[in-house]
Order: sequence, then structure tokens, then C-alpha cells
Amino acid sequence: MAKKLSLIFLALFFAGLLAYLWVRAPFKDTAGTRPPGRAILSYYLININTAGAEELDSLPNIGKKTAQNILAYRTGHGKFATIEELKKVKGVSEKTFLKLKERISAE
Repeated sequence: MAKKLSLIFLALFFAGLLAYLWVRAPFKDTAGTRPPGRAILSYYLININTAGAEELDSLPNIGKKTAQNILAYRTGHGKFATIEELKKVKGVSEKTFLKLKERISAE
């Protein structure tokens, strides 16, 4: 009987340990891999100095053409010093910028 209780206790202990380790497992960072889906991107700031066309295209009111314009501007002028500099890109109006400013960074 004592042996059986010891085995049950040991099994419960290991089950609890596995559950703890699973809950405490680090979140897998997607940096350097393909960007997450559009629904997930809404929770992240997108760095306009490092984002690719697909990430830029996921922003509100930014389509493929404007994303390409942002990349071309960045290639020609270097990194954006501030997010406001994005308004200099063809296709990014003041109205569009106001929709973007909470979702972007220029680090």
C-alpha cells in the first residue's frame, strides 16, 4: 500500500513539474523568421527601419506599392530618424500617418 501511494505521489509530482515547465517555457521570438500573421501583427510595433515589404504591407492603408516606396526611400535616404519622416514617402499622407503612428517605431 505504501509503495503504491509513493508511486502515485511520484507520478503526480512529475505531472506537476511538466505542467510548470510547459507554462514557464519562453515565448518563441519570431525575429529573423517570417513575420507573424496579420492578426498577430496588430499587437507589435513595426520598426520602419528594419521591416520588410510584407510587414509594411500589413499596416493600415499601406499596400504593396507604398511598402515598396518606403523601402526605396529608406534605401536612398538611410534610416528614418523619426516616424514623422515617413510622411515624406510618396503614398503616405497625413491621414495615413495618423492611422499608422501608434503601430510603428523608428529605432
